[in-house]
Amino acid sequence: PPRASYPSDAGVTLTQTFGGISCVQDNFVIKNAAGNDLHCSFTTQANQAEGTKRPCVVYMHGNAGNKTEGNQMAAQILPLGLDLFTFDFSGCGNSQGAWVTLGWKEVDDLTAVLNCLAQKGRTSKVGLWGRSMGGATALRFSEANSPV
Repeated sequence: PPRASYPSDAGVTLTQTFGGISCVQDNFVIKNAAGNDLHCSFTTQANQAEGTKRPCVVYMHGNAGNKTEGNQMAAQILPLGLDLFTFDFSGCGNSQGAWVTLGWKEVDDLTAVLNCLAQKGRTSKVGLWGRSMGGATALRFSEANSPV
């Protein structure tokens, strides 16, 4: 499918308001197991105490989508005291990769995202929320791994 790309925001930190909550969105790039760049956004409430760990929802977009779909969910998620992590699957949005596999190799992208969250050390629990291809990825990952 054609890519739904957007102006690059890698390396940019934005201050935004979602659901009346002041938030900080860090935009960055990580590598998946195949060495492809994955464009990511981690959104959390502003002014959190150092060392605070919060639950995080990882939103996974559908086929031909991108990480910006997750911004529509932020107004519902962030006021609940949850963080939001969104990313472009490889082959989608601004991430590298030539094609999508509708949940097959996307599990490797999700694994890279979960490793990134673990390295940041700011997340207490993770919930997966996927639409279409993202939902298939969540199911495949959950089947193969411990409950998330």
